[in-house]
Order: sequence, then structure tokens, then C-alpha cells
Amino acid sequence: MDHSSTMIDVDLQNFARQLAFWADQVIENGRTPFRRVELFPTIHTASGDVRPPLVFWINRQSLMAGGVLLLPQKSVDEQLKLGTELASALGLSHFVTWSSKDICFWNCLDTTPTCSQQIPVHTTDDPESFRAPLLEIMDALKLLSVTGLVPAEKLSASYLVNLFSQTLDAARPSLIDLHQQHHRQQKVEDDTVETRADQRNRLTLLRLLALSRHNKLTGDFTSETLEQGMIDQLMSLPKHLAAALELSPAEKVLPLPGRSSVCFHHLLLRLEQIDWRTPTRRADEALRQLLRSDLDLELTSPEVPRLQIDWPRPQSDGTLLNELSISQKVLAETALLRELDGHPPAQQHNTHIVNCTELPETPQIIQARFTNQTLCQRDELRRYTALLRTSWPTRRFQFAANIPLWVVEAIHLLGLTPQGATLQLDIPADWLCTEHGLQLWELLHSGFQLEKIAAGEQSNTTLSLTREKSGPDTTCVMHPDGQRWIDWNEVVPHRAQLAFALTAPADLYSFVKRHDFQPCSSTKGGEDEDAALERYAMSTIGQALWTLIQHAPLPADPKQLRVSGSEHGWLVPPDDILRQIAWNTTEETNRGVSSEVDTLLTSLFADSLPALPIVGKSGEDTPSPQKRTKRSTRDDVFHHLLSIGVPTFPDQYLYQIDRPQTITYRFSPPLTVISEFLGEVELRDADGGKITTTHQVTAEALKLCAEQEKTDVDLPVDPLQIEEILTRYRIDLRNLRRELSIKSLSCTDGPQAAARLQRSIWKDLTLPPWSWLDE
Repeated sequence: MDHSSTMIDVDLQNFARQLAFWADQVIENGRTPFRRVELFPTIHTASGDVRPPLVFWINRQSLMAGGVLLLPQKSVDEQLKLGTELASALGLSHFVTWSSKDICFWNCLDTTPTCSQQIPVHTTDDPESFRAPLLEIMDALKLLSVTGLVPAEKLSASYLVNLFSQTLDAARPSLIDLHQQHHRQQKVEDDTVETRADQRNRLTLLRLLALSRHNKLTGDFTSETLEQGMIDQLMSLPKHLAAALELSPAEKVLPLPGRSSVCFHHLLLRLEQIDWRTPTRRADEALRQLLRSDLDLELTSPEVPRLQIDWPRPQSDGTLLNELSISQKVLAETALLRELDGHPPAQQHNTHIVNCTELPETPQIIQARFTNQTLCQRDELRRYTALLRTSWPTRRFQFAANIPLWVVEAIHLLGLTPQGATLQLDIPADWLCTEHGLQLWELLHSGFQLEKIAAGEQSNTTLSLTREKSGPDTTCVMHPDGQRWIDWNEVVPHRAQLAFALTAPADLYSFVKRHDFQPCSSTKGGEDEDAALERYAMSTIGQALWTLIQHAPLPADPKQLRVSGSEHGWLVPPDDILRQIAWNTTEETNRGVSSEVDTLLTSLFADSLPALPIVGKSGEDTPSPQKRTKRSTRDDVFHHLLSIGVPTFPDQYLYQIDRPQTITYRFSPPLTVISEFLGEVELRDADGGKITTTHQVTAEALKLCAEQEKTDVDLPVDPLQIEEILTRYRIDLRNLRRELSIKSLSCTDGPQAAARLQRSIWKDLTLPPWSWLDE
């Protein structure tokens, strides 16, 4: 079960589960100091979170373990580092390995673990051959749980982090119940109940740890008086910490539930028992590990006044920094981290940007991330529109009903940004192609210099702006192939050019720049010009340039080509080339045959077209779609996709993660969600078997695998890793769909036939529905 290299398979799970069943029987008979055995718990170690097969607990709530059992699937040597780190994280000086050859008890007080006791393993079909060694292990651990206990002053920082996490896990259910009851009483629908409960949970923990670290919780508190005691003592902390940790109005309305209070009171008693503040270095390192699981600080010199709004890399030195966030948890974490690292505090503001009528202290640098895709309700939109009059007094905005909140936030911030200030804005990339991003583009183009744009994390774009319109009007686009520059004085400004420069491969990009392609004009052309656009839409390059900026196919109606092309910034050749296309094609030209238009474009440009899927070349006798059978056309497209490579989920993506810890699921497709409650999802397969998971992304990944008719699959244990591979899979499928669109349009008779072919092939490849790709 090496967390760094091997997978948790079903056989190992079943073996561990059987051992746990026998151990529970022994514990029930009261013959051991253990009160519980836990299967695959998540334990924080110096190398990250791992899940050992079995942990024997004397007191789980106090994080008093008696032993940890590892089941190596390969080399025992590979488990020694893991076992040592696990023992340290659990406050033990020993761990046990059970391999196919023997059972070893390892002493890890020294630098190198040494085997202090061995039990031979005799594998037979008799279950007793496994049960008897387990009893020997539990007997040996009775003594080791006493003699192998690590003194309080030598407990590791990882041990303290596990103690903190144990408290959060124990206090969470009651907090969720409290918030759910409150929202039911208020008759308010809120899909962020769990998020609010988790923030309250973590804030309570941070208050307790900050007060305890400053030795401010010295009274004889009970579980009933602990929260009020912490409130009374908050003002005795340094001013910046007290402000970051103070109770919100919502918390004052909803006191901590009794069970949660008991959990935090128990933690306080345990921390005092082990004197966690001594040594100071260990306590501070434990807090750093806890806080950096959520964020980390960026070492930045405080050269000028700066404002950060939910920025993912907060500035370490807060001397000239104002920090704004609607999340009090984020502000509390950054304040604590700065104190631990000895950096000056920042001025913090727990509010929403749309509630600000001005920015604090006229910042010269602003860094903001807006990613909230929640659609604004009608009443909210009316209020936001009124608030925007403070930031844009000379403008009146008209918003569609389905506008996401992040657009309003970004527009408001742009209006509040002072003249001459620089702004880094991290926003969803769909602003480059959606209707709601058009207003944002118009504001940027008219009042800001867009100096740089780059693809960010999680399908975002990061924009570097200055609020002024002086100096060279150029934009640097950060592409994996290198920097690309757009001079807006030389091209017709359209945001689609940014989307194109961010995504186009090098050969296509250089070809378009070399031949001066421009966004399609909205001016109505004559019949010849409209016919030329229709022919150009058949070409491979015309289709490629469209799919780089839009997922939907080009309009089937020729009359809509110019309208849609202009609206979306479709790049087309210069007018003289379009006229040549019109003169050199006739109504008798086989419509939908991209090879003929491609050949014509090659001759007109006197330049080879970029390396894109092309059907037919000059001098080749390539049959038209009418002469080809539907089957041969379909086979060509199908085999083209296979030659490119159809992504396989999740197998190929597991190799992109650095040695993931995984678990094997077996089922009979299809999988159906039968219940969802408090974040727990239960699925049922065709044979009636059930799979339960506490993570929505795991359920989503399992359903995808079942839809592809898989019967067993390995998935990461860590839900963040599953989310990462789902994102990569979706991106790869979008690229595959783009290739499918280009290829099918190049060898079928018109867009409608191409669309039917695309859907048919996609279905035969047993890939997720297109609706999933666009989520």
C-alpha cells in the first residue's frame, strides 16, 4: 500500500477489511487497551496525506494510537520511509508490516528503522492462518502502545496537524446540521450551507489556536463557556489578529452547537496536556502546515500601495497592502501566516467588492480573482446595476438575465480602478467568446491598456492592465510556444484575436499573420462576397479558425455567415483573396468539398496551408463526397481520430499525476445515483451492488467510466486529483471534438451532414456526451 507508487486494490481492501473485522471482535471482548480499529484513515505526514490500511486507536479523539499496520504489496523496504513518517504523525515509535513472507515490528526512534520482532507467515486456505498472526500483533502492540509512546515534548508537528484535523472532522456534522436548520427556518434556498459550516468550523479552530498560542486561554473553561471565553479574549490578541478573527454577524446569531463545542473543548484540554506550545518552533510549524494546506504567501516587496482581492498568492509583507475578501476564513489564515513568518500585517476588509463605493488608500497595484459563476437573480441584478452607478457614473449597463456574478464584480472593479494604476485580473476564459464578456471587452478596449494576457489555472485567463490609453497600444499574449504580440493599431480590434493568439498552434498562427487575416466585416457585401465567404467556410483553414474561437459549428445558412462571423470575430482572408475565391468558384463547384477550396487558397496565397487535416491536394484524383460511399467517408474520419489518439479515462491521466494513491472500484454498468445526502453520494450498479463516496467528483468519475462500459477502474483517493484529471480529460475531449468537426466538414456535403457524422462517430467511440464537455 505504498502511497507513492502502488494502488489500493480490491484484494488488499478485502484483506484489510477482514483483519479489521477480527480485530473488532477482540476489542469487543475487552482484552486489549484498544477501543477502535480504523480502515484506511487519512493521516497527514511530512510527505503529505496517506491512508494506512489499519490504525489501532486507544483514544481516537485525543489522537492516541497504539499501532499502525502496513500491508506491502511489493518490497517491504519501500514501506520503511512511509512507516516512519506515519509513526511520527501518530505519536508512535513503532509500526508493523505484514508481507507475504513475514510480519515485522519496526522500531523507528533511530534514523534507520530496525526490525525488533518477526513473526513468520504461513499462507494456507485456512482463515485461521491469518487470524492467529493478527492476534499476535495485537498482543505485541499492548506492550508497545505503552513503551513505544513518544514523550509529549517530542511529538511532531505532523502529529499536531492530525490532532487539529481530527477536531474539525468531529465538529463538522453538528455545524452542518445547525446551518441547514437555520436556512430551513428562514425558508432560504442556499447551496453553500456546507461551505459556510466548513468556514465556521475552521475559523473556530483558528481562534482557539491563536488564543492558545498567545497563552490567552488560561481559565477553567467548560464546553458551554468556551466560545464566549474565546470571544472575550479576542481583543487581547494583537490588533490585526483580533480583527481577522472576530465573529461575523451570522456567527453571533448562531452559537456553536453543543457537540461541536465539546470537540473544541476536548482539543483545548489535549493541547494543554501535551503542552503544545513547547517547543515554540514545533507549534509554529504545525500551524504553518495547517494553514498552507489552503494557501501560501508570495514573497513580494511592498514597493507601492497594493490591493489584493481573493488573490491566490497573497503578498507576505503587508506594510502597504490592503486585502479584501468576502471569506473571513481567508483573511484569518493570511493574517496568522504573516504573524508566524514575522511579516507586518495587512489592512483587511471582510466585504464584497460590489459593496465598495471606493477602493481603500488609492492602490497603485491591484490583483483580483473573480471566478463565481453563480447566475445573478433578477432582484440581485437590479441592485448590482444600481451599485455600478458609483463606479461608472456616466454609463448605464443592461445585463442579460443569465449573467454570472464574476462579470459584475470585474466591471465594478474596473470602474473603481484609479487612473494610472496597474491591474492583474484573473477571470474565467469564456469572456473571450460569450455574450456577457462583450461588455467587459468594450470597457477594457476603451479605457485600459491590455498589456498582457495569459492562460491561467482552471480555465481562467490572467490579464495585466493599466488604466490609461497612452503609449504603444500592444498586447503580449503568453502562449506555450512563446510570446505573441498584437498591435491594435494594425488590426481591427476584436477579442477573438486574443482567443486565437492564446490557442492557435504555431504554424496556423504564423500563416494567418503572414497573410493579414482580419475579423469578418459586418458590412453587408454583394452576392459575390457572400458566396466567397460560403466557399471559405468549406475550407479546412476556415473551419479551423472558427473552432478555435467557438465550439459550435459554423451556421448552415449562408446568409448567417457574415452576421455570425462578424459577431464572433471569425478571421477571414483579405478582400482581394475573397474576391478571387468568388471569381474562381461557381455554383457548379461541389459544395462542401474542402479540398477544392484548399487547393484554390494554396494557389492564391502561393503558400502551403498549415498542417491541418486536408482532404485532397493539387494533382491528386480525390473523389468527391458524392462519389464516395458514406461508409468510406465515415471510416476515414473514424481512423483519423484514432490516429490522433482518443483519450482514455482515467488510465492515461493517472500517469500525469506524480505517483497517485488510488483505489480500485468494480461494478456492473450502468451506475445510477440513488441518494445524495450531506455530501455523501450512493450509486447502484446493474447487479444491485452499491458504491458510496463522500466526494461528488468521485461519483462523477465513476459514472463516466460506467458510461464507457468499464467494469473496473482505478481512481485516486484524493478528490482534488480526481478533479484535476476530469478537467484535463474535458480539455482533451474538446480538442478531439474540434478535430472531428474540422475533418467531418472537410469531407461531407455541408454542415448538416457533417453534424450527423460527428454525432454518430462520437457515440461509437463511447465518449461522454457533448453537454458534459461544455459544463
